[in-house]
Amino acid sequence: MVESFSSPYPAKCTISSLLENSYSVGLFFLCWGKCKELREEEEEEE
Repeated sequence: MVESFSSPYPAKCTISSLLENSYSVGLFFLCWGKCKELREEEEEEE
């Protein structure tokens, strides 16, 4: 078990999964920020 963890393959898998997670989280925050801006603009119009 220890040897498999010390090998570079699991590290690459972990890094790639972390990148995918941060990418999806970044997209989520981008969409959320746009929705928030749109809501604020609508409130200003009222």
